[in-house]
Amino acid sequence: MSQKKVTLVYSLKNSFVLKDILLLEDMGHKVVTIHSPPYNDFIRFSWNRIKEFFLGFFLLANSKTVFSWFNDYHTVAAFFWAKKFNKQRVRHKAKQPILIGTTSVDNSEIISNLLRKEGIEHNVLNAKNHKMEAEIIE
Repeated sequence: MSQKKVTLVYSLKNSFVLKDILLLEDMGHKVVTIHSPPYNDFIRFSWNRIKEFFLGFFLLANSKTVFSWFNDYHTVAAFFWAKKFNKQRVRHKAKQPILIGTTSVDNSEIISNLLRKEGIEHNVLNAKNHKMEAEIIE
């Protein structure tokens, strides 16, 4: 029986990420990883985004599923390719907020519509929703 290949995207190599890799392997999956550590300097940060884009393309073309820990900017490329290749996408839900910055109210509404289409609960904090924003921040 051939193993199903899955891709795991993560930023920090914590013990629970390592346990999940072992669990997936015990379930008969071949796990390939895209490790994207956080960097403060622009060069290494940019290099990681380029690396994620190309690794995502080559790894996800042959993977059945992409798993993601800590959904943040480092998962964008992998989830982009997973959607293009029509692969399953599994996000870890830690009930942690994710902030997506936009340059205008119109852009925030475009992103909100995309999230709504994917069935992702979210709140839009922009100039149009300033009363709701104040309630959330309190």
